Amino acid sequence: KQVPFAIGADAAKDPKKVEAILKMVETLATDEEAYLMTSYGEEGVNYDIAEGGGVVPRPEFTDPIQATSALGINFFSPIKGNNPLMLKIDYPAEKVAFRTQVNDKGITPITDAMQMKTLPSWDANKDALQKMAKEYELKFILGEADTDKGFDTFISEMNKAGLEQATAEANEVYATKK
Repeated sequence: KQVPFAIGADAAKDPKKVEAILKMVETLATDEEAYLMTSYGEEGVNYDIAEGGGVVPRPEFTDPIQATSALGINFFSPIKGNNPLMLKIDYPAEKVAFRTQVNDKGITPITDAMQMKTLPSWDANKDALQKMAKEYELKFILGEADTDKGFDTFISEMNKAGLEQATAEANEVYATKK
């Protein structure tokens, strides 16, 4: 969840520069005062702390582009919003508590097994299937097809047009994922 962070080729050749850069990153990751100053500016001037915790930027500093150009805040914040030590700064207490609850080690996260997968039969028939789906959607809305009996016909025609094979391929993907 972190944006890429790199040290330039010229800086990488100089161990003192590398050390200085890494000290800056470490300070931003561990020092609340430095984190607040570089991420939000000055308390009472650029932001306030909400009653339930969390920073609330003043209206003129809510646009990150304007805040960066006016003050330089956010310019060098490679860990903003993702540092567990600074969550209490970035978010109200209730959001931090919710994050802790949903990230409980005892909860198994739901993931999308189909993410970035291709289904050859879907790709081969996608245009026809999407056209047919839109046509039936319109028929159902206009009352030209019965939503109970017509739905079975719709599924049957979609299956003949390639949906059945695409479903089988998708089920194979799901079967390999635990």
